[in-house]
This record gives sequence, C-alpha cells and structure tokens, in this order.
Amino acid sequence: GVDKPKPEGTKQPVVDQPKPEGTKQPVVDQPKPAGTKQPVVDQPKPAGTKQPVVDQPKPAGTKQPVVDQPKPAGTKQPVVEQPKPEGTKQPVVDQPKPEGTKQPVVDRPRPGGDPRTDDTTYGFNSNTGKRETTLTSASDKPEFNIWDERGNDTFDFSGFKQDQIINLRGGAFSSVGGMRENVRIGEKTVIENAVGGHGNDRIIGNSADNVLTGGAGADTLVGGGGWNTFKFNAFSDSTRANADLLLDFNTGQDKIDLSQMALDGKVSLNFVDNYTGKAGDTIIKFNPLSGRYLLAIDLDGDGKTDFLIKSTRMISPEDVIGLNIKDGGYL
Repeated sequence: GVDKPKPEGTKQPVVDQPKPEGTKQPVVDQPKPAGTKQPVVDQPKPAGTKQPVVDQPKPAGTKQPVVDQPKPAGTKQPVVEQPKPEGTKQPVVDQPKPEGTKQPVVDRPRPGGDPRTDDTTYGFNSNTGKRETTLTSASDKPEFNIWDERGNDTFDFSGFKQDQIINLRGGAFSSVGGMRENVRIGEKTVIENAVGGHGNDRIIGNSADNVLTGGAGADTLVGGGGWNTFKFNAFSDSTRANADLLLDFNTGQDKIDLSQMALDGKVSLNFVDNYTGKAGDTIIKFNPLSGRYLLAIDLDGDGKTDFLIKSTRMISPEDVIGLNIKDGGYL
C-alpha cells in the first residue's frame, strides 16, 4: 500500500518525530502493576474547608511551647486553681500575724476548777491563794484575766505609784502597775469594787453598786449605773492641791463616805455655811468660776481648806456619810 491523500480538512495523526540528541524527554506516567500503592495527591478543597495546621519550623532561638506530656500511672498531678463563678464566696485563709502582734485574751475558766463564787479580792491584800492574782510589791508586773461568777469582789491596786486606769466593765482591760491593758475582766464577770494607788488614777465603775476608792493623788472617779459609794479613807486621799473629781455623781442615790477618815483622824465633821475656825468645818458649795460643786473641809481650824472633792454634779449634805448635820441644814 500506498498512502492515499486525505480530503482537505481531514485531521492528520501526530507522528512522534525523533528528537535531537540531548533533548529532555517528557515523563510519561506508566501504568503500575496491580497492588502498587499510589501516592496521595493533595486535591484542591472546596471553598470554606478548614485547612489543617502544619507546624512550621521556627527560627533558631525561638522559645518552644511546653507540651504537657502524659505522666506515668500514679504520678500526682498539680492542683490547678479553677476560676470561680462571679459571686462565689472564697474561703478565708488565716494569714500569719507579724511578730509582736497582740493577740486577744480569750475568757476561759481557770485550769483545775470552777470560777470563784465567794467574796474575792484580786491584787494587793488578795485572798485568792493564787500567785498570778496576788500582788505583794510595787515592782510586781501583773497580767491576768478574771472569771468570777458571784460574791462581792474587789480589784486592789493600792500598792502601785503609777497613774492607772481601773475599769470594772465586763470585757474591759485595765492598765495597772505601769503596764498597758494587762488585766482583763471576763465579759459576764462583775467586779463590784476598786481601790487605786498613789498616782492620778482613773477608776470606772459598772452597772452594779460600786465602792470606788481613789487613794492618794488627783483621781477621776466614774460610778456608772447603780448606787455607788465614793470612799475616802485618809485626809491625804484628796487634798486641795490634788483633789479628786467625781464625773457622774447622782445626788440622793450615790454616797461620799468620809466615816473612816474622820474616825482615823479623830475629828468630827460638821456641816457649816462658812468656816468658823473650828477643826472639822465642812462646806458644800457651787463654784461658778469652775462650774464645779465643792466639798471642802478645814481640818485644823485655821479657816483654810485642807481636804477637797470636786464634782461635775450637785452634792447634798445628806449624800455624805460621816458628816454631822443639824436639823434644818447647818450645825
């Protein structure tokens, strides 16, 4: 056979012409034998398909994230504090206190027994039989907490020379013997009486019927509620130079007791309008310049005041124990 010419427009077959030597031949994908694993070709994904994140190599020196590796069985896992929902009450953690922080005194019964129920004196002239509540020297450093249920009880700090604060209110601290807040009364404990020392003391009563004795020095006495007695045992307890001040005296209810002072001083106290030149003359007047009521006594008959008590409230002759009063008011 001879190749016949094709009509015009007929498509001619492509004949593979030989290539010059050195020409790179195209790679023709040859069929693979059955069972041969085909390479995975990354096909284009439809629009919106999420692409996998490929971990790209980091530049040298880049800090790598810490990956939490699985722990061997039995390894204790750290506790991670999870955030609490808003408004969740957080537990209160007791933080350590700085060294030297003063801790509150807790009112507890004394070890080895019940609280005292008899008439008890704490401090000087104590009848407790306990070393911690018994004072014998002006150099003693008392520190105690009183828990007492019944009886008529007394704080006696008469042996100290420092200015003191003696507070008989339940739960209150007293500062005595040159120390600060070193004696405390239990919340439900009632101490009826107090005796101050030689300094300028402040003595505060409670709602009971108190007997308050300031002692020497210019003392300030506060009775509080109840029917109170302010007791003076010596003429030196309240002099003209160092007079005691009564802050809440209630005439007709409270009393000023001078009986022991008059007995020991062997002098009769007589209520008069003005000094007459007799020892024991006693005057009670209001001083408009100071705004104070005054109880003044001439002890030796020289017409001058030797003993003096001041009060922010009225004092009547009938309020004074140990004072002689004539029918009608004056002797």
